[in-house]
Amino acid sequence: MKLNNEKIKALKPKENGKNFKKYDGNNLFLLVTSHGSKLWRFKYKFGGKYKEMALGKYPTIPLKLARTKADKARQLLSDSIDPMAQRKLLKLQSTCKDLNFGEIALQWFELNKKEWSNAYQEKLLRWLKSDLKGICELQIDHITKNHIINIVDSLVEANTVKKVPPLLSMLNRIFRYAITKDLTNNSPLTNFDYIALTGKISAPKNHAAITNSKEMGQLILTIENNNSGSYCSQEALKLLPHLFLRPSELRCLRWEHVDFENKYIKIPGELMKAGKTHIVPLSVQTLSKFRDIYKYTNYSKYVFPSEMSSSKPFSKNVLNNRLRALGYSANDIVSHGFRGTASTLLNEQEENYQHIEMQLAHKVGNSTALAYNHAEYLTQRRAMMQRWSNYLNKLCSDAELCNAIEQSG
Repeated sequence: MKLNNEKIKALKPKENGKNFKKYDGNNLFLLVTSHGSKLWRFKYKFGGKYKEMALGKYPTIPLKLARTKADKARQLLSDSIDPMAQRKLLKLQSTCKDLNFGEIALQWFELNKKEWSNAYQEKLLRWLKSDLKGICELQIDHITKNHIINIVDSLVEANTVKKVPPLLSMLNRIFRYAITKDLTNNSPLTNFDYIALTGKISAPKNHAAITNSKEMGQLILTIENNNSGSYCSQEALKLLPHLFLRPSELRCLRWEHVDFENKYIKIPGELMKAGKTHIVPLSVQTLSKFRDIYKYTNYSKYVFPSEMSSSKPFSKNVLNNRLRALGYSANDIVSHGFRGTASTLLNEQEENYQHIEMQLAHKVGNSTALAYNHAEYLTQRRAMMQRWSNYLNKLCSDAELCNAIEQSG
């Protein structure tokens, strides 16, 4: 028999002093205490256990509102959510914007982002919006080791365990920032050993590269002679061995970065991994190649636009896919491996180590020098890049001659 306001008002404590229940239906009831208090309760079963959820005191919570609260609890149960656990979570959510972890994380991000490339910034924001979304809704003091354990467990379950160390490193830096700003006194990452949860994480493998000059010559010849695939994929792969660029840097290269007059590429810092402006001197061969490509793709801001949309660069998988199509496995070489090839072979030829590292856009020198050295040793690096292109051309010619001799024999 459902309750109504008249029945509720008529309920009195029992003479024996014991509490009793009056049900409204669907597990909603009033608990009438020996002192005459009338307390709304909702009974439910979750995880094999029966629980009673407090919904407030009558008449502060009238019958209609109690039923509405019970309906919301039932809806959560239908989605396999424990309503009491959900309510506890909501209480933990920040009511003070200054102490909300998500807000603190964004403050830390804004303070440091000028030191990072655009790609790195996007990665950190992606982590905050996806992997760390749950704790970004909480007050910083409410984040416990259990929250961190759950984050690590979810990464392990998603088979992205290699993301654990850098993500926890970012979290650690955010908590250090919060402690320094006196927004919290503790970090749940203190003495946190993620290895106990993940096991030992194998070190990332080096990018596969060909460092034998004869094999490199055969690869260059294969690339130069192959006409399969799209025009952009062919031309990009022909240029990549000459430029020392990361595949992502070549893929996103814009025509505004190619200075035909000064014969170099100048990539702004926000597009580079280290966040510093980078200059790539163009050899006679590469300059000629860019002039030819310009005739075909100058309709786009990108040197190598996507076939699907001229407003976007081609896919990040294109260059590796081209290498696979040419018969080279991921264990033989990957597109990033051309940087390792250049470093190894040029060091063998006793080129200046500092010039090589600068051309690879590796950090050389102290932080003050790094801010100004993007054009340092430009004359020497220009000469080195010309020698490198000449060397690749010679390896290609030697491979072609060797193949011709083998075929004639």
